[in-house]
Amino acid sequence: MFVDDLQPDVTNIKYADDTTLYGAIHKSQVEISESSKSHAVLRLCDSPLQHATSYVKSWSDQNGMILNASKTTAITFSLRKTIQSDSIMINETPIQELSTAKLLGVVYDQHLTFSHQIDNVLGKAAPSFHALVQLKRAGVNSAGLLAFYKSRIVSVLSY
Repeated sequence: MFVDDLQPDVTNIKYADDTTLYGAIHKSQVEISESSKSHAVLRLCDSPLQHATSYVKSWSDQNGMILNASKTTAITFSLRKTIQSDSIMINETPIQELSTAKLLGVVYDQHLTFSHQIDNVLGKAAPSFHALVQLKRAGVNSAGLLAFYKSRIVSVLSY
């Protein structure tokens, strides 16, 4: 409820102690200094995300909160293999640009391939798969194995 009056000019998601700003960058806001099928170097002109970040910094200051640039990250989604863009700044500190980011439990990569998300979910389910094998070796009946599978593995995979 405390951040209810935080209203940046871009779309945002507020959840518990986390606020995510996001928006599309239009061609008119980008200067491309280098470009190929696999690589692009971009310079953002008059970025709405930079304006929104500056607004959040100002709002934080007015409300006695600290916006920590070292705990703030950015990710740029693109179909190019690699992308470099100007950093969004908090005061004079650039926000770290990541190639993957986690939002509400989902891992996104900058090309939206979701391979990192699949690896993350399978990593969470792996101990339960191992336990299922151990239960089978211990002689647990099919009904018990199925109940374990549905409660411990299906829930992780379907989330």
